[in-house]
Amino acid sequence: MKMKTPKLSCVWKAVAIAFLLDSLIIPATANLSNSKVLPSMGARAEQVQTIHSSIEASVRISSSGVIVDTNYPLKGINYGWNKLDGSWINTWLSTKWNETKVRSDFVEMQKMGVSLVRVFSGFEQCINWTPGVDGGYSGFNRYISNVDSLFEIARKNDVQIILNIHFAEASFHWDSLFNIDGKLLRPNLRESYLNMMRDLALRYKDETGLYAFDLFNEVYSLIDLNPDQTGCIGGSPSENNVTVEIMHDYLRDSYQTIKKADPNRLVTFEVTANHQSSPVGTFYKYRQLIEDCVDYYQVGAYNNNGILAEDLLPDLDQVDKPVILGECGASEFWLPAINAEALQKFWDEAKALGIKAVLPWSFVEDNIIDSITHEWKEGAFTIQNWPNGN
Repeated sequence: MKMKTPKLSCVWKAVAIAFLLDSLIIPATANLSNSKVLPSMGARAEQVQTIHSSIEASVRISSSGVIVDTNYPLKGINYGWNKLDGSWINTWLSTKWNETKVRSDFVEMQKMGVSLVRVFSGFEQCINWTPGVDGGYSGFNRYISNVDSLFEIARKNDVQIILNIHFAEASFHWDSLFNIDGKLLRPNLRESYLNMMRDLALRYKDETGLYAFDLFNEVYSLIDLNPDQTGCIGGSPSENNVTVEIMHDYLRDSYQTIKKADPNRLVTFEVTANHQSSPVGTFYKYRQLIEDCVDYYQVGAYNNNGILAEDLLPDLDQVDKPVILGECGASEFWLPAINAEALQKFWDEAKALGIKAVLPWSFVEDNIIDSITHEWKEGAFTIQNWPNGN
């Protein structure tokens, strides 16, 4: 891939970004009664926050005031029990919760040198819903304590969590956006989701194990490519007339709701995952539309060559926010050797492009580590051998 020469030095980039972010970040107000006071995070997590609190990421200012080139992306991984005991991610925090296994998994992640863990929470399982047409969110249920434990485990292992809230069809009431000619027919249900976002942000306002809220997984890929997806709660996107614009308004309002509750918390969502069978270019198709919904852009890519297509990221130096590779792997990511080779290529290209973090798919897919025996596969050794980006 032909690379463009940066127009500014690292020093001036750092100064410019620091000034911009300083003007944008709203200071937090008085502590709220339902926010939690938690212990300090470990040394590695503190380094992650140092870099990403001013997410210029390719450079940081050390405690002595010296600008340090970190050279490499942060190492991350995706996590969610998508195959354990035949369960999908919308049960692993509730009926399939196994704290002993989660603790063991995070120990293995730490051995790999992972700094960021993108957790597919399937958050619907932690919400109480009042039944009926006019029903809606009525608070968190007892399973929210498992999310509390998840953050405690992350802090203990010096990693931070990107918490994915909606896993597309598996954990989102699409009828909350049901509309006719743009007029919502169940605005109370949509408002319920925003209230949930507010309460979630307040609950974890002081949580040092939380890196960012990830609002939605592959949302535009679903609306663009598979609007008739079966298995959706409350009907598919097409059945509810969900357009890109309707979804944008919901994501923007979710972003603003979280920011009002916790101004310094990072918020993002996955714009697209570029599979070989899917058209590329979705990121640039929607980038300007979503710039008021995210603090950094999160994209995904799957191909055996480890290539971030030219038309997916054609001019990364012109993008005004950081980009992370939130998912990546081979087209046949379930084959450990092939996946490991693709991951190495993705890492090399991400470094060359200035992408800030690389998060392979997936810890419990049996392509990184065996979900039962914990035997390391080729992908685990590949991740461990990547230079530490923080």
